Amino acid sequence: MTPFRRFVLSTLLLAVLSAGAQDPVLPATVPVVAGAEHDASRFHRFLFGRNWRAEWTTPIQAPVVRLDTLYGGLIPYQRSGGGESRSLRLRSRAGKEYVLRSVNKTRSNLLPALLRNSAYGSLVQDGVSMSHPYAALALPAMLTAAGIPHPAPRLVFVPEQPALDTFNAVYANALYLLEERPSGNWSDAPHLGGYRQYLATTDVKEKMRADNRLRADGRAFIRARLFDILISDVDRHEGNWRWGVPDSGAYRFVPVPVDRDQAFFTYNGLLTKLTLALTRRRLMQRFNFGIRNVTTLTSHDQLLDRFFANEMTEADWLEAAAHLERTLTDSVINVSLQAMPAEIVALSGTAICERLVERRARLRSFASRYYDALARKVEIHGSTGAEQFDVRRLPDGTVSVTVHRLDASGQKEGAAFYQRVFRASETGRITLYGAGGNDVFALEKGIRRPKVIVEKGTSKEQYP
Repeated sequence: MTPFRRFVLSTLLLAVLSAGAQDPVLPATVPVVAGAEHDASRFHRFLFGRNWRAEWTTPIQAPVVRLDTLYGGLIPYQRSGGGESRSLRLRSRAGKEYVLRSVNKTRSNLLPALLRNSAYGSLVQDGVSMSHPYAALALPAMLTAAGIPHPAPRLVFVPEQPALDTFNAVYANALYLLEERPSGNWSDAPHLGGYRQYLATTDVKEKMRADNRLRADGRAFIRARLFDILISDVDRHEGNWRWGVPDSGAYRFVPVPVDRDQAFFTYNGLLTKLTLALTRRRLMQRFNFGIRNVTTLTSHDQLLDRFFANEMTEADWLEAAAHLERTLTDSVINVSLQAMPAEIVALSGTAICERLVERRARLRSFASRYYDALARKVEIHGSTGAEQFDVRRLPDGTVSVTVHRLDASGQKEGAAFYQRVFRASETGRITLYGAGGNDVFALEKGIRRPKVIVEKGTSKEQYP
């Protein structure tokens, strides 16, 4: 049966479900095609790539759900997203937050209105085939083994139903990933870290800027970032992170990565490769056995890395890589991939597993290369409170930077809350950001490299 005929069959089944929306008896599963529009001729595939088209156009058996019985009853209350996914937020009767995120994507809202129905718009939409439709399902077992908090997405088909109410017109009869939204109290969910409170990245930054006693777990962050590199997930902007707030401990914010729609991103095709080369879109690299350039692969999210990983040394990055090497065994990777639909595992499970195993073997090299990229320019942020930034040359020629809190009398209070030693061979520039009006910058004279730049509000000082 051709993909088009499979799609027609699925469409007819969806119509039957829609006609019987008021009937409480629904099938347990329904055959669904994630994105039939990504089927293409051999010539089109030659020009624009095979990508993950087979995975998008292969029918799978998806569980059918009724929201009024799921998790004790889920109530939709707000549209969300705004990017490529069509998302809907839901709340359980117990106050738990969930989100439905469409498996299929649309890029039309990212284009000017005049281009949406053009040939160019069609090609842009065709690029969705570069993303694996079921990648997010393949990751939870690996994340659990690596000790990285994460949501646990479920694949669901949501038919038209009374529980969707006014959202039926937009959201009914489609395939979704349903997962917990880390917000509020999830102390009963170990895979999310088991925290009673979660914050957005912008909130965490604001709190750290307001109070220098608050710290984020940099080691946990770089462990998660290396996992991103392992799976070639290039979409890790601020909105794709939540932060757990522990009840106690040295760190007040622990990273919880969410929304894994772009894992295993890949492309091929003559014109696609030529276009990306001409436009220098180096961020878009194929999920392959190796990585052409770790720095450009992560370039979309380096501002976040420079903020939360600015204290991490090369030893920290290598230890994070070694941890992933130890915990992500062949067995763990294989079991994790089995969480995708069986029809999809049969198509690409082996190829993905082989690439992950090879990339895992190179993780220390990836970690070292990315550390080198971040170490060239380091940004150290203070808070609105009073702090002292000390920059000193050590006997071995390295440069030490420490930051202390200052008490009301201007004396150092407790141990340094930031401390790192820099080598001139690695770091060319260090920028110290003082956000308060009573900061002290004690910089030893004669330090030529790294170059030290001090920014105090609107003014700037440079040493030497």
